[in-house]
Amino acid sequence: MINQEGSLRRILTSLLRGVCRFSVRNSVRLQELQDALKRCLVEASIEELKAKKEPVTAARISLMSGVHRKDVTALIKGAREDLATPESLVSKVIGLWRGHKSFLTEKGKPKPLQIRSGQISFYSLVYKISKELNPSLILTELERVGAVDIEDGIVTLSAKSYIPKGSFEKAMGLAGQDCADLINTVEQNLSGIIPIKNLHLKTDYDGIPDELLDEVRIKLLKMGAAFHEKVSKYLSTKDKDINPKLQSMLGRNRVALGTFSICEK
Repeated sequence: MINQEGSLRRILTSLLRGVCRFSVRNSVRLQELQDALKRCLVEASIEELKAKKEPVTAARISLMSGVHRKDVTALIKGAREDLATPESLVSKVIGLWRGHKSFLTEKGKPKPLQIRSGQISFYSLVYKISKELNPSLILTELERVGAVDIEDGIVTLSAKSYIPKGSFEKAMGLAGQDCADLINTVEQNLSGIIPIKNLHLKTDYDGIPDELLDEVRIKLLKMGAAFHEKVSKYLSTKDKDINPKLQSMLGRNRVALGTFSICEK
């Protein structure tokens, strides 16, 4: 908890700089930012109340967020009820395909799958996550971003992770999730509540010559992809949806590891 008003103002200013730069580059005006901020405050208040198993009412949301009660009533209908996004579900499908032994060859590679028929099919893969999902929609999204190849009714996984393509909104949506995760990571580390701190590292050099930037970008992409493949294989052995031996263990916890690289003057 932050006690000093000056500290809070400086922290908020630091966190909002990236949002404001994005807004200026994309001609987003103050009123649009205010509308988006109100919606996010309402959603965050709902999530907090649900997490604490407390009643979700317009009055309590207004008190927590500072958003006028009339605005809360209008916004609460559109607040998200489920934190699982389509993008997270698609990533889960890829992770299951790359980690569950039923969907792997003897060499540990993802099996080519029939779309519908058979116990080991793309549909059965999706239904392992949830019977409520629509395998056809997920397959369409995987095909759209070039994550799978489909030929003669056989689906082959060609991507190691889900990266949205051709959709600025989806790509920036993932960036927003990453920002939220990073803030939560730092908050948990500073809270003193968790016995073992989360990973929070950054490597930064500012003297790389222009002609070496492409080489550096390619190298970091390859190193990052190899690292995340190792992480994915490790975490898949610890996930109850992928490892049936863990089903008797209590609780469901989310673990995420994010990395990014940027090359700029």
